[in-house]
Amino acid sequence: MANNQFENGYALLVGVSDQEDLAIPQLPDVENDINAVRDVLINPKYCAYNPENVFVLTGKEATKEGIKKGLDWLDSKVKNDTSEDATALFYFSGHGFQENGESEHLLIPFDAKLDPAELADSSITDGYLKKKINGINPKRFMFILDCCQAGATQAKAINLDTVKVRAANPSVFVPDPDKTVLDESAREELGKNIPPPGSATTKKSDSKPIPGIEGRYVIIGDGRATLASSQGEEKSWILDEPEMSIFTYHLIEALTGHAPHTADATEVSILSVMDYVSAAVPKSASRLKGESQHPTFRMNGDNFPVAKLLGGKGIKDGAPLPVPGKLEAVPQSVVNTFKTNNATISAAFGIINQDITNSEIHISQSGNQANTDNSTHAGRDANTAREGSSLEVDNSTHTTGPGLACLFNDILADIKKRAEADPSLDADLLIFRTENAQKELEKNPEKETNARKWLDALKENAPDILGKVADIVANPGEGVAIGIRTIANLIKKVNT
Repeated sequence: MANNQFENGYALLVGVSDQEDLAIPQLPDVENDINAVRDVLINPKYCAYNPENVFVLTGKEATKEGIKKGLDWLDSKVKNDTSEDATALFYFSGHGFQENGESEHLLIPFDAKLDPAELADSSITDGYLKKKINGINPKRFMFILDCCQAGATQAKAINLDTVKVRAANPSVFVPDPDKTVLDESAREELGKNIPPPGSATTKKSDSKPIPGIEGRYVIIGDGRATLASSQGEEKSWILDEPEMSIFTYHLIEALTGHAPHTADATEVSILSVMDYVSAAVPKSASRLKGESQHPTFRMNGDNFPVAKLLGGKGIKDGAPLPVPGKLEAVPQSVVNTFKTNNATISAAFGIINQDITNSEIHISQSGNQANTDNSTHAGRDANTAREGSSLEVDNSTHTTGPGLACLFNDILADIKKRAEADPSLDADLLIFRTENAQKELEKNPEKETNARKWLDALKENAPDILGKVADIVANPGEGVAIGIRTIANLIKKVNT
């Protein structure tokens, strides 16, 4: 097993899909990107990272403090690696801003404030990141930034009097690169056989080198590299199918054998990834969106490995290549190990990582949800989560009342009972959505985000249970908790 595992690779994946400040647009596709990258990293048939060496933060857990603690975790993993052969990967997907009149770039966490008086203090600055990354100091470091996603601007405009929506600045992290991008003719040659995402293709592996750069992909040492999805004020464009960014789609291709490599390669190299993504993304953005998007990278040191190539087995010329969005599912044992470990890390660092520890592994790639034992959900037992809640409250305030707790207790019991009688029911998904809805409504009885996801999941998977919810909350009176009224109003929308 050890020989086929990228055992000294450590990855921190951060996806900021939600924003506490409603003036900052949400990025719903970010979570798809994070899940897709996570799946390809921990799948032993692809990158073969140890699932205990991959930590994920997304949604409400991707706060400024959460991200800083995630970087502390990455630091500790690298420093505790006695092999002196560690590779560290930090992947960030979300907003990248730059305040007008300022030179510093900002990565925007969940709890950032757009107000000019608070923006810099509530964000992750590139100055902080540079200092932190220099402190981690692994022999091999890869920093990937997918910022300025175009999906946000389609939904809501940002006040451009305050900030510029800009790609991250890789030069901050690698100020003196000694490796350059392929020249234009080489990129064109590499891009000739790259089909656009979603197209019918029988693309097969071909390790034949581009003339003049035959030795470029030999793995020979250590280094540091940054790869950004776009440059300047370009946007990072989103695919319609599969639902992920163009950049992430081609990054996953590069990690699963599509990128140029030596004929005997058993590992994916940093230059292979960078060259492939740099050639593929502009071509796809132009073809599919009619827009410009040019990834940028900077690197110093030697070409180094970032993952196993197809589980360390390599790939023969002419072999069919995996397709992002249709990759093989992550084995159940790996899923369970990842979830348990992610919950343990979160608990150790004081991060409530509810969304990831309960999330559906490989849903975007195989269409199947992973089934997990609820005992692995640290602190997420339905009864434990409700203990200590002040439910006997004055219904005239914006808080929940006993009716809300009773409703969720009844529905959770119904879901579990149905699951015993019908093994095909996706009970894990329904329990996850139900618990999320309850937690959100207890905190903010008028908020609809997770409650809507819960009711949609019931409508699709258990319409009879949705009907029971509708009966319970029908015609809520003045004395009923605000959360019950929120559910009642949402049911009307869900059933239309």
